[in-house]
Amino acid sequence: MSINATIIGELLAFSALFIIGPMCYYYGRRKTQHPIAVGVLGVILGFLPPLGFIFLAFILLKNDIPKHTTVNSEEVA
Repeated sequence: MSINATIIGELLAFSALFIIGPMCYYYGRRKTQHPIAVGVLGVILGFLPPLGFIFLAFILLKNDIPKHTTVNSEEVA
């Protein structure tokens, strides 16, 4: 059995799919208010690896959303 370039290309494309989707979700939790939508969009764009990597770069370059901090009543008074 010989290994041709088509099989190698398909393996790279599917591996990019399984890498881009979870990474988009992981960074979407920190940088957006809708991480599930970002993860799903990352999986969809992962079918076309160049678009998936561009979307992942876009998510990585976004600023983090501020975390909600609670203020103790002693500090306010």
